[in-house]
Amino acid sequence: MIRWAFILLLASIALHAQNIEIKGKVTNNDGKAIYGAIVSIESMQIADTTDTSGEYSLVAEISHVNNMSVQGFKQSISFKNSLINLNLTKPSHASIEIFNMNGKLLHKMANSDLSAGAHQFEINRFISAKTMVLVRISIDKHTETFRYTPLTNGYKNIAVKSAPSSTKNRTSKLQATADSLQASALGYKTKKVPINDLKSTIDIILETENNESCTTSKSVQTNVSVSGPHKVTVETNSERGINEGTIYRPVDLGPGKKFPIFVWGNGACSRDGTSNSAALAELASHGYLVISDGTPGGSGSRAMEMSDVLLKYVDWAIAQNRKPCSPYYQ
Repeated sequence: MIRWAFILLLASIALHAQNIEIKGKVTNNDGKAIYGAIVSIESMQIADTTDTSGEYSLVAEISHVNNMSVQGFKQSISFKNSLINLNLTKPSHASIEIFNMNGKLLHKMANSDLSAGAHQFEINRFISAKTMVLVRISIDKHTETFRYTPLTNGYKNIAVKSAPSSTKNRTSKLQATADSLQASALGYKTKKVPINDLKSTIDIILETENNESCTTSKSVQTNVSVSGPHKVTVETNSERGINEGTIYRPVDLGPGKKFPIFVWGNGACSRDGTSNSAALAELASHGYLVISDGTPGGSGSRAMEMSDVLLKYVDWAIAQNRKPCSPYYQ
């Protein structure tokens, strides 16, 4: 009767609620905010999408186990709050190891032969406050791994059992047991970021799925006034396909907006892209991406058919819309 009462005590599980407050911003390599990216903690089924500023916020209340026990045929492991209890029915070799979330060994609390009976170990003195770690407990050939977070906000400490590992001297599997943020967006590589604190700010940078690069446009100084609802900027770009043109566009280009493309060939095939700047800027202020043939203040005239040049500008603009790194990406 006493033996069964002891086992039931070890198997008891207490639950309590804990707040998750993780926020941050998702950008590309150029620092541009990524709109509509999905950020999630898969293990907790929590997700959010980024707004036009690339910001997300994961706020939730979840229940965690703060008393985990593992029953072997003859041995038992109990992890309650910050105390590890080993109940050995025979002399056994035991080890307790603490790893960070990347699988790096931080401390080895025990690695010795223990006599039969009850043994207790206190873990908090080996861990910095609010830092999530992995604790691997081994008795002979039996190994269990726990995630553990010491909290300082009035809640009890948390120990959550992770996937067991039967390979005693390997830590490569430990990282997979940690919670992580996953961020994904169209045109970008999915990225996972380990979580070390459930109340933190985590900014994420996503890389494009391909190796395409984007060339930054240069602003052109012009004195034009417009009447449309959009502010207008005039630019040039050295990228092939547009390097011989001048761009007039709304300042507020951004994801989720649609702007028609308007290409302009100057009279007499002139190659001055700003010779009609007032009219073209006015058109752009009403929601058009305008490309004029010729560079600002350019001289001379075209010796080839204008239609071929203008079609190249259209092709360039369409290609930009497929490149998330481009400021013209919609």
